[in-house]
Amino acid sequence: MCKVLIAEDDGVLRMYLAQDLRSQGYETTEARNGNELLEKFEEEKPELIITDLEMPEISGEDAIKIIRSKDKEVKIIVLTVHEEKHLLDALLDDVDDYLLKRPENSRRILERIKIILSGSPVDMPKYLVEIINRKDEKNLTPTELKLVRYIKKGITKPSEIADKEFKSVHTIKKEFQNLRFKLGTSNLIQSAKGIYC
Repeated sequence: MCKVLIAEDDGVLRMYLAQDLRSQGYETTEARNGNELLEKFEEEKPELIITDLEMPEISGEDAIKIIRSKDKEVKIIVLTVHEEKHLLDALLDDVDDYLLKRPENSRRILERIKIILSGSPVDMPKYLVEIINRKDEKNLTPTELKLVRYIKKGITKPSEIADKEFKSVHTIKKEFQNLRFKLGTSNLIQSAKGIYC
């Protein structure tokens, strides 16, 4: 059984998320703040951490950096209320996913957890392709237009695009993130280790 550690200072949200995960067969442990997150991480050795960024005592951002200094393998999903772009940029290489705290994302988080824990590559969801098709491409930069062309061809892995463009994977991830914000897909999930969607 997969062990998931949920770190969230909003008790109601934490409770509902834990209930949803347990109903899907996951074992859950909960933390109310960044200190508890670090303690439970050491005690429980979870396969997945779901954490808020803004928490008392130690922020989620700081806790993630401490965890990553000790464990490169644990999967981490960030839950956030705001599009804290500067924070998400700083955490780009340390997290596997982030999701805005919105009611319409409750189903997506369960879907995304399954994908992340399976180790499967993250496919480009149909809804992002539909968003791209609806947008006026003349507002996109040449770099963003290249990414759109790759997406429409079904080439969505940053590592694959990086090879074709002779760029680093980190650079491609940043370009995907910029495209995502420009397309106004802030209510969708961003997968920092797969594809931004």
